[in-house]
Amino acid sequence: MFGEKMENSETMTEGMDEQTFEKRFYCTKEQFAKISTFTSERSASTTYIFCHESGAKQMKAMKDLKAMKIVNNNNNKCVLLSRVGINRKEKAPFKTQNEPYQQRETVQIGQVALPIGNAVGEPMIGTLDGYEQSEETAKEIFGAENVTVVRSGELRGNGPLLVADLSARLVDNMYDVKFQDLYVFQGDSQQGYTKRLNLAQTLVRVAEIFSSSANDISVLSVICKTVPIVGEQTLSQPTDRERRKGYDMSKGIAPLPIDIKTVDSLLANPK
Repeated sequence: MFGEKMENSETMTEGMDEQTFEKRFYCTKEQFAKISTFTSERSASTTYIFCHESGAKQMKAMKDLKAMKIVNNNNNKCVLLSRVGINRKEKAPFKTQNEPYQQRETVQIGQVALPIGNAVGEPMIGTLDGYEQSEETAKEIFGAENVTVVRSGELRGNGPLLVADLSARLVDNMYDVKFQDLYVFQGDSQQGYTKRLNLAQTLVRVAEIFSSSANDISVLSVICKTVPIVGEQTLSQPTDRERRKGYDMSKGIAPLPIDIKTVDSLLANPK
């Protein structure tokens, strides 16, 4: 699996005990250390999962894999994280989402390092442009029939940024507790937000039951639409209050990832 590691992740997690680490990242420190580690020692039949949250990093990962020339047979599969809106980049809100990303200097605030300083270097490629190029490169490497594109909305919830309990309540509780359900659609036709934890469960399950018949799906936790003048409107309903009771992400009390049987049912019957 090749995915997103926070910049300065080692500094931000230094001294964190194993129990706290697993509550925040849903994996052990050893498992976390393996993310984004390329190796040529792979079996004849390998499924690659590329899940960078940045379109620029996803594109770089695909180009690096292509340069390594280690995918050389039709038994290799690819599950590729992408985004909704690639086919609507000139429309709101996707036009804004695709604005080039500007890297910034890291500023230390207490024990937390945040990228909020002066601009560094040239702006990176827009998120949607990066993902679009990643899709094209993946199909060149693996063949279109061996690539499944899993599109998310803007990612929310289970954020690794350990700023404060208040931040965790405002952001994580909103998406990890209030929006526990998942919606799966065929192709790139939707708009909304996706909960990281349920997206991760879906990516792994897609890899486990790889099917060339469902090679382009969108996975959303919150379905939205943008109306001229009015702006963004939410179409899906939040999780009912009974299912939300007892959770508090700021204290590490979080809902479990979506059930595998539910994921299988959604994947078998996308809307």
